[in-house]
Amino acid sequence: MSFKTTSLVLIKRHAETEDTESFYFQTKEASPLNFKPGQFILLSVTINNTTQVRAYSISSQPNNQIIQLTIKRVNNGLVSNWLIDHLQPNQEVLVQDIAGEFNIIDRPYRQKILFISAGCGITPVFSMANYLLNHQSDIEIDFLHCAKDEDNIIYDAKLPQLAELNTQFHYHLRLKKRISTQALDCSSVGRVTPEFLSANYNRIQQYTIFLCGSQRFMQDITQSLNTLGFDMAHFYHESFHVESTNATHINSHPSVTVSIPSFDFEQTVPYDENLLHILESGQLPIIGACRAGVCGSCKCKIEHGEVESTSTATLTPQEIEQGYRLACSSKVKTDVRVSLF
Repeated sequence: MSFKTTSLVLIKRHAETEDTESFYFQTKEASPLNFKPGQFILLSVTINNTTQVRAYSISSQPNNQIIQLTIKRVNNGLVSNWLIDHLQPNQEVLVQDIAGEFNIIDRPYRQKILFISAGCGITPVFSMANYLLNHQSDIEIDFLHCAKDEDNIIYDAKLPQLAELNTQFHYHLRLKKRISTQALDCSSVGRVTPEFLSANYNRIQQYTIFLCGSQRFMQDITQSLNTLGFDMAHFYHESFHVESTNATHINSHPSVTVSIPSFDFEQTVPYDENLLHILESGQLPIIGACRAGVCGSCKCKIEHGEVESTSTATLTPQEIEQGYRLACSSKVKTDVRVSLF
């Protein structure tokens, strides 16, 4: 099946929280999509006559006729907010590709697994956990999900149900604050500290840990694991962090120039501006799907000048040496000349 020509038809949608919806799709040919649990889908939609592509983790199971995507409303989130506000049953979207190195098939794991998620970061690890429960009955699974409060728990009924139906699945909910006087089963309040991890996950060094959440949450968990002396060879993570397209730049650096000779493009921009934002504002042919440096769709080549990149996840050492960078994860530091392909 060619993903570039695969249409998904929305079958139904369901509100998970006040700002998060689950969308249930079926391929137009009613045939299942094959993917690795934990991977994301590159979804293409047309908004105001312009094609937009974004990456969303798949929360359902592979080789199933129904594909579930759970999408959260975000500030200035063009595609996510459009899907929540406008997409209705029987409407179609297009699948550009399915990708992602953060998956349960390509990453070796031990007999004990700890999944840690926060907010909408639950989607890929939820898919992984269900896959293991269906295919690996000897794996012991601990699932720690973090949410702002009781009203913002994604899959609030499904996770306790998994724990009831599977003796090897253990669920813990960690809330930032509690808004009800009635405590939820398996829940607690507070940050995920080294003390919390060591107290709740005995012999944590025996686990393989899969983590997905916001950038700040990811940093906090990583620091906690380092404090505990966890072997990071058994730690895998995915992070989708979307920068605001309306960021205000306040600095003393002079402006810089971004040029793309093959498209007769040249623009003066603020120092430290995000390269993807620059290219998109110039209506240049570049796809910013995940916008977090994990899918590789915005790869470009820096022919001259300097950018600072926070992610080179999908680039080979040879490509990096040749000047290739991911535009979504790069900020311009000097005048630069860019090539697009």
